[in-house]
Amino acid sequence: MSDVGDLLDAADRMLDDPALTSGIWLRAASLVYRAALEEALSDFWVRRANGLQHANGRAQMACLREYAGEVLSREVSNAWGELSAMAHHRTELGPDPLAVRRAGQAVRAAVAGLMGTGGRNAS
Repeated sequence: MSDVGDLLDAADRMLDDPALTSGIWLRAASLVYRAALEEALSDFWVRRANGLQHANGRAQMACLREYAGEVLSREVSNAWGELSAMAHHRTELGPDPLAVRRAGQAVRAAVAGLMGTGGRNAS
């Protein structure tokens, strides 16, 4: 989890620095949170269904429900979608700092779920 943890910490530091809480930096923090989620998902697949980490994101999300349960699958999918929207949908002001922080908290919860799941199909 060190790479994932390092990414999460880096995104948190971006949000903690008042000089970095504007447009481009908020998008950057969103991308770093999403990278942490993707890395955790890749680690999950290595442990649970090695080879699936090489599939595209849509295929991974489709399979996640079967391997991790409906609730965790929804959490991962929602966090990924929200962060993607923040990072790529261009608005003049960029994403809201509080929304990015909430998304980061959702990523931390999803990462904890991915790291803690032992293959239970807990819905």
